[in-house]
Amino acid sequence: MSSWKSIRITDRGFMFSLDAVIASMLLLFAFYTLIISVSSFAGQGSAQEEYVEKEMLALAVSEAIVKNRNMENPSTGAAYFNSEKMRVEQNVIDPALVSKATPMEFGKYELSAIYERNRAGKKYFFEQERENCIVMERFVLMKELLERKTIIGVEVCEK
Repeated sequence: MSSWKSIRITDRGFMFSLDAVIASMLLLFAFYTLIISVSSFAGQGSAQEEYVEKEMLALAVSEAIVKNRNMENPSTGAAYFNSEKMRVEQNVIDPALVSKATPMEFGKYELSAIYERNRAGKKYFFEQERENCIVMERFVLMKELLERKTIIGVEVCEK
């Protein structure tokens, strides 16, 4: 019986145990919140990576169209060739060449439209209706009888 009397629950011991339980619960809640936040950021990061990948492809395609010339595949280059200077003029578009452009696949993305935009509105050289698209526009000169300033747009979409 004397051993039972030596074991006593005091107010201090009870408060210490209650403090330890509350501190443990707060720590577990903080870890749970941290794990939820990290998984949320990871999900947003992958969606952001896909958007940036599509944006970079649209930028590269628009860059190629206005700076290169490709007679066989104008979707990869429709710049004007200056026969006097014997060189391709960057940011000067050959309208006859760009009008021959066609849709082109790039893995999981596709060049689905090229258009000219000016005060009169948009004139599509070709267009395919798609979803999840991104548009990249460039200021260029259109070489016809006279050069005229215009904006050329390139639309890249998911397949």
